[in-house]
Amino acid sequence: MAALAPSEPVMLAARVVQGVGGGVALTAVLGLINASYHGRARGIAFALYGATFAAACAAGPLLGAAIAETVSWRWAFGVNLIVGPLAFAGVVKLVPVVAPRATRRPDIAGMVLASGAVTAITFAIVQAQSYGWIHAERTIDLLGVTFHRGGIAPTPVVLGLAAVLFAAFALVERAKIAREEPAILDPALIRVRSFTHGSIGLLIVGMGEFGLVFLLPLALQAGAGLTAMEAGLLMLPTSVAAVVAFPLVQQVVTRTDQRTAVLVGLVLEAVGLTGIALAAEIGHPLAMLPGLAVYGLGIGAATAQLSALVLTEVPAAHNSLASGLSSAARHLGSSLGVAVLGVLFSAPLAQVSEGLADQPVQTVAAMHAAGQDTLIARARMRSATACASPASPPPRSC
Repeated sequence: MAALAPSEPVMLAARVVQGVGGGVALTAVLGLINASYHGRARGIAFALYGATFAAACAAGPLLGAAIAETVSWRWAFGVNLIVGPLAFAGVVKLVPVVAPRATRRPDIAGMVLASGAVTAITFAIVQAQSYGWIHAERTIDLLGVTFHRGGIAPTPVVLGLAAVLFAAFALVERAKIAREEPAILDPALIRVRSFTHGSIGLLIVGMGEFGLVFLLPLALQAGAGLTAMEAGLLMLPTSVAAVVAFPLVQQVVTRTDQRTAVLVGLVLEAVGLTGIALAAEIGHPLAMLPGLAVYGLGIGAATAQLSALVLTEVPAAHNSLASGLSSAARHLGSSLGVAVLGVLFSAPLAQVSEGLADQPVQTVAAMHAAGQDTLIARARMRSATACASPASPPPRSC
């Protein structure tokens, strides 16, 4: 759907379907690892998972840039038609079936309310720069409601809706707990401190990690004039270092514990970010390479062991729920991180978006790891519409 999308609504709908599928698959992987491995083997499995996950996120810009420059931006989506069947066959052939240890009715009401609230907050933050935080910057039609220029903007309305949804979620969960019905915020799970604190850690780490993957390739293109391929190559040390961290973090865990490995990873991330920031002051992109490598080591150490630490003390009956909630925390963090940094650095984003029509190969896969390929496609569609429209003069890129 995304590769063949003729319009923005179809593109966005396809991305929603992709997001649902990815969320289900990732949650299942975490639950499968936690249920299939124990002791030291579980730590190794989670470390390998974390290193693979981090490496894939960092390598995404390079792979996507190569596809976009040699074929088309649509194949940044279309490549999944090749990879998907191979992954499906591998899962069927190699992954063991783990029978559920307990049967729980899904908390549909809680899922709908929580998802709606998170979506509303993310939408409000992302669109605030365009719509206005308080007063509408322009006349806006949103879901059949017209917000006139100078009047109240959609942003506070959507944030108010998010607050209502969160309040309703809290009330529904409290009522379910009182009736001893299955709830997302299961007291038996919330009382596990390692799970609660670890999930908060995943949310915070997700904000920083995915925010950087989103922002840095764009900043390098808008500020340093790099191509998408060059920006992707510059991110490669992060991917390599995340893989290299896998055996190193095992040594740390063996000699100490998972908590120490997480702390070491977070310190490395902070050191790497400091190096990247100092290199940005120098002004030459290559000066960022050491910082990016150290940052990759930190991701490989912290992400993997934090995922394992979150699920270590979870009761077996709550394995699936805990996996889902920890995965949701990470993805919520990544969404908020991308949204917040997108607002803070809207000028570079706008500069890149305006340049898309002039440079057809630029930024498609540099954005792919965080899902920004949708932004490129939308920019392409808008450019094509503007070039074909007789009602207004064509833009310079036509």
